[in-house]
Amino acid sequence: MSEVRVNKLSPRSGTTVTLGDSGDTITIPSGVTFDASSGGLAGTLTTAAQPNITSVGTLTSFASTGIDDNATSTAITIDSSNDIDIGATISSIAATSPQLTISSTGEQLLLQGTTNGTGQSVDILFEQKLTNDNTRAGGKISSIATGSYTAGDGGTYDSALVFYSGTDGANTERMRINQNGNIQIGTTTESARLHIASSTTAGTDPLVVFSDASGTDCGSIDINASGNTVAYTTSSDYRLKENVDYNFDATTRLKQLKPARFNFIADTDTTVDGFLAHEVSSVVPEAITGTHNEVEVWKNGEELPEGVSVGDNKLDENGNTIPVYQGIDQSKLVPLLVKTIQELEARITQLENA
Repeated sequence: MSEVRVNKLSPRSGTTVTLGDSGDTITIPSGVTFDASSGGLAGTLTTAAQPNITSVGTLTSFASTGIDDNATSTAITIDSSNDIDIGATISSIAATSPQLTISSTGEQLLLQGTTNGTGQSVDILFEQKLTNDNTRAGGKISSIATGSYTAGDGGTYDSALVFYSGTDGANTERMRINQNGNIQIGTTTESARLHIASSTTAGTDPLVVFSDASGTDCGSIDINASGNTVAYTTSSDYRLKENVDYNFDATTRLKQLKPARFNFIADTDTTVDGFLAHEVSSVVPEAITGTHNEVEVWKNGEELPEGVSVGDNKLDENGNTIPVYQGIDQSKLVPLLVKTIQELEARITQLENA
């Protein structure tokens, strides 16, 4: 193998110097820099095959096709706007793309921190610097170690996923999902699958509000912090109603209802009072959801198995239809009960006065 050593190279303007050939290794001693201002070498180092650079000073331009010498395609791209793309080409991303884009068929991003005990966390911090001043607004998502250390393959802690929001750099916990899937909103106390705490100590506070697509409120779950009670409300404002009629025969309709005693198949030891949904649907239809003997069917937009059409019954693994069970809101029976009592009271009064 031939070897050529050049102690100093001072090319004049217009001179082209070619170092090495395809497959050669070019070694640049430590301390050598590429400095255009002093007449040294500058520009982009290009060869038919990328050389191995074993020691460098300063490079004015550098490109690599991968993270290591085994890569065969671009892994990371940083464009002129400092946008970073991992796993795809920035040219394929819209102009409104985020500053970091990750494309992968597996786990796309791993954030790993050293946790030495309960309460320590790995964080994702979101921050926006407002253009008119130095105020910063943002939020945070943290994985927080909870519970006790469990020995094992490397050892583990239980962990909670915690969501924060706030202003001016001060983030406050708003919600957490514990290791068992229980959710706390407005509190860190775990007392149920879903625990919602109000910030109110007196008066009424709507904890859950239901609205339709137009934004009209349909109902809510409210707490009365003064009385420590909960109200489950449905919209009832007169401005939402028309054709109001106070004269109807409630007693006749009430007598069509069939209160019964029964047990649910899943709980053979408990007998309860109630109704069969389909027997109520013809008397107070607004109290019932679902259709008598309804089963699941294939719908538009679903991926249909071969030989199946929209509207066909879905079948379980044993070839049986899958039931869609009816439900009842027994509170919807209250107006009928009240009107019947009023009618009975009127009859009693009429008899007493006869």
